[in-house]
Amino acid sequence: MRHPFRRYSFFLAEKLGKSLGEILALNGKEISEWMAYDLTNDEDWIKKYNTERELERQRSLSNQERARLFKQLLGGKNG
Repeated sequence: MRHPFRRYSFFLAEKLGKSLGEILALNGKEISEWMAYDLTNDEDWIKKYNTERELERQRSLSNQERARLFKQLLGGKNG
């Protein structure tokens, strides 16, 4: 795809019921916000995002928290 911005502008014009000229008159920030909004409504993107958030949460756990969760996973007592 050689011109993704222009292609997205056509998509957005159709979606909003506006002319291409009206869409291209929007500032770049507003068009980028529409792109982000559309992206975040994609199920595959949402799954990937949630997976990455969970991995980041797990990376931020202290060693003590990790040990407690590992013990819990193996059927040990909680805490």
